[in-house]
Amino acid sequence: MNRENLASKKIFLIQNKGGILLEQVIFLIALASFLLAIILLGVNIIRLGFMPALSIKTRLAQLSLAFMGIYVIFLIAFLVMIN
Repeated sequence: MNRENLASKKIFLIQNKGGILLEQVIFLIALASFLLAIILLGVNIIRLGFMPALSIKTRLAQLSLAFMGIYVIFLIAFLVMIN
């Protein structure tokens, strides 16, 4: 192999490694927000019962819905980045 091919492969590996790190961070944020959403929803169900907990009137239900929205946004960003 000549020097240009080796240099281009090293540059590709450096760029690819940085991209994987960013994708991993985005995926971890998505998973953490999903976990928090499920925990908050579970706590809300334990506190109020099943049917009242599913309304959007309580603060925990609003926070749970917000974390689910964050999960969706970061999951879409992750899927776009890995494509």
